[in-house]
Amino acid sequence: MPPRANLSKIQDLVQGLRRARVRLVKASWILDASLDELDKSYQELGEGHPAFATEEDLDQIAKGNKKILSLSYVWQSQEHPDPAGKLAEALKKILLDERPQRSFRWKYKECLVFWDYKSVPQKARRWKVSERVAVGNQIVAGGLVTRGQLQRIATSRGLSLLQLCHQDNLRDFVRLENRSAADQSTFGLGLDTLPALYAHNDTWGVIVDDIPVEAPNPTPYDRRGWPLFESSCLSLSTSWTYDLKGNFQNHGSHPMRTKAGFDEELDRDNQTWRVFAGHADRPLVRGLYHTAFDHFVVNKTWVVISPRNQEESRHWLDALNSLPLIKKIEVFNSANVSTDLRRAIFQRKDTHSCELLWEGKRK
Repeated sequence: MPPRANLSKIQDLVQGLRRARVRLVKASWILDASLDELDKSYQELGEGHPAFATEEDLDQIAKGNKKILSLSYVWQSQEHPDPAGKLAEALKKILLDERPQRSFRWKYKECLVFWDYKSVPQKARRWKVSERVAVGNQIVAGGLVTRGQLQRIATSRGLSLLQLCHQDNLRDFVRLENRSAADQSTFGLGLDTLPALYAHNDTWGVIVDDIPVEAPNPTPYDRRGWPLFESSCLSLSTSWTYDLKGNFQNHGSHPMRTKAGFDEELDRDNQTWRVFAGHADRPLVRGLYHTAFDHFVVNKTWVVISPRNQEESRHWLDALNSLPLIKKIEVFNSANVSTDLRRAIFQRKDTHSCELLWEGKRK
């Protein structure tokens, strides 16, 4: 596999997004859109849709006047990431939350969102019905139907399309087909932008680490493979965590990991702990994280350490030794900071003239 482009400059990242035809979604559109509109994928929205960032928006990112907000969450099924629209509903609340950004120039609702389902090509989703059903005055035989026909079926039952698919088995209504050759090529180019989208110093992230108990695939966030990549990358940038009700979660952040630490977690319990839908995803994710670490850790000058447990303190300790340019460290959840990590933090402060804020207080 050829080496991935180094997109460590924000201008290079913007050019990479253009080249890969990655479509960033306007936060303002998410706030105004209906749940049925938010249900649509990259292909279903289509090129030129008002949901997507314009060329002028991309220019403003390159100039530092707009911010990219990368979304990390759990796909609730292989057929659809958010079959009941609960993530979409949560996003509408999250994007109005201004608490985390009080000390920053930007607000969520002004950002351009990387939302994988809408930002890169997905497998083609074909609507179907499994038996003969009435659509208005017509009887539709079992098989493929248009989105409009399925919408009319839902309306005849007093339901939205989302409610119809969620009420019954999602697989009764959705058939996945492979991407076209053109879409597959675009998808591959989009993958190469992921390290920068999630780890760049000039991007933000929102993590929704909650999942509905009734999800077709209820495997939690902390046991998924792609969320491991995304959350580990976001520890290199700036991110905030929420639940599916849109509530801010102040319980610590996912840890920064060295490449060895990432591989250890990825291969935990003989590769049975971290779950992927596709067999080829594990080596892909490993390579993407190694790229993110190599391109962005060397430039890191500020870090927020907020471990959720002692194991994460170990990862932070290993990572701290890989950050040569750190000038500022903020520590929260200090009760979970191990003795060794505490010693390393204060040593870095004393030997590298590093600014240290401990639970908001200057040390």
